[in-house]
Amino acid sequence: MRVAVRRCSGVGSRRCRNRRRLGVTVLEVIVALGLLLAAAGAFAQMHWLAARQQRAAEKRAAAAQTLANWMERCSHVPFDRLTEDELTKRVPVAAVQEHLPGLEAAAKVVEDKSVGDERGAVASKRIVLTLRWPAAGATNIETAELVSWRHLAASMEEQTP
Repeated sequence: MRVAVRRCSGVGSRRCRNRRRLGVTVLEVIVALGLLLAAAGAFAQMHWLAARQQRAAEKRAAAAQTLANWMERCSHVPFDRLTEDELTKRVPVAAVQEHLPGLEAAAKVVEDKSVGDERGAVASKRIVLTLRWPAAGATNIETAELVSWRHLAASMEEQTP
């Protein structure tokens, strides 16, 4: 039995071109793998940076909530006992210590003598609450601050004419 072998009929025929391009070359595979690895590396780096930014945002949110809670506790202190020592006693650090390790808290009370009565009594105090904690790189320090003013309420006798 005789098997007929068909050969390409002409140099530019479609059948000859298809027969030559049935597979891929090693060079094409290497280039494709290189592009795939470069894209995977870029994706992994972006994912790592996004996760790092997410953790930093969570720490800032925890610090903001802690400052708000601390200021709320400070609002219950009577005006005449509003001092830095008294405010420092009321820091809710234990609740946020797991999110912000190395947290430092500071309170500052500034008496505003420009707003007062004729006797020179202070009628306003500015409260500055500050939280500091080490950032992810441990070389930078993150800071969150909340400022509020407290005013001495006038007595009822002074308000009525």
